[in-house]
Amino acid sequence: MANLALGKKPIEAWKNPEQATNGKVTGYTGNHGFTYAEWPRSYTLDFEEDIPIRIIRFLLWDSLGVGKKRSDRKYQYILKASLDSTEWVELYTTDEIGSNGWQSFEFSNPLFARFIKLEAISNTANRSFHIVEFEVHDDIPYKLDADIMNEKTIEIDNEIEDYDEDTFYFSESNKVWDFLKKLEENDTLKAVEIAKNRVIETMREPNLGIGKIVNQYLPEQDEEFITSEHLVATGDMSGPGVLIFKEIAEKTKVDISLDELPVKYADYVRFATENFLMDNATSGTNGAVALIGEEGLISEIMRMLRREGQDPRIIGTVIGKGDGRLETGDVVNEMIASAQLLSEIEIRKE
Repeated sequence: MANLALGKKPIEAWKNPEQATNGKVTGYTGNHGFTYAEWPRSYTLDFEEDIPIRIIRFLLWDSLGVGKKRSDRKYQYILKASLDSTEWVELYTTDEIGSNGWQSFEFSNPLFARFIKLEAISNTANRSFHIVEFEVHDDIPYKLDADIMNEKTIEIDNEIEDYDEDTFYFSESNKVWDFLKKLEENDTLKAVEIAKNRVIETMREPNLGIGKIVNQYLPEQDEEFITSEHLVATGDMSGPGVLIFKEIAEKTKVDISLDELPVKYADYVRFATENFLMDNATSGTNGAVALIGEEGLISEIMRMLRREGQDPRIIGTVIGKGDGRLETGDVVNEMIASAQLLSEIEIRKE
């Protein structure tokens, strides 16, 4: 899960273009914290290859970076996508009134595109069009801690690519073939290929960036532990997966409740679990890192991780001192096939 627009600059000339893809969505003022250009002007990002997109969202200047009163200005724009920068698909056009603040567009199936273009049409306040942040996500990202002024779901009917059926052979042919046909109907096999390549890229890259950030919040030897400055516990989820929280709970004598179990490519994870291809689909090489700490500290670390292109989530809470219990919703049954591993978790009925 990643913001693929992070660090990118538009093809066209905009003032301070780095401001719109630096991961910062707070603290902007009337003078800084955004990119701008005189409208009409296009803002086009080139991702250099076809990518699967689940959400495009961007923040248009609304005066709420440091203030509490929303500006009454309205921006008009057209959002487009293209594979070759020649033929464009219009995804959304504002009405005659326009909008400001967060604009969010989720696609029912992955949208494949190399180029994303925002055509800046107008601003009722002045001659400039202001973009505070522009994000393009390949999966469902973290939830925004802000009002979304314009939120749409766009239906995507991906074309099915032809392929030779004889090239596929599996011992459990019916189950797997049905799954492949479902992928054709919903995501296309191209999405599977891209997912595979992204997983391989993740396996090749060590989590050095994450490690450097986390290390800043660990106490030095003989240093006094301060709750507001130091993480209580950390753990690598590569091996145990979600059961890392069970290990932490037992070691620290607390009870932990998980509210969410985010995984990449959830459909594939469910298929692997249902067909016993993996006993624990929440684990994996270069897996996620579990962090436990005071709420304000975790929020600070999350901001730093997002600037590095990561997609941190708050997935649960420490209930309090206890017997080392780990509880979660019954969605865990879709991710862990091993009865032995499931027996270590208290599963809530939802």
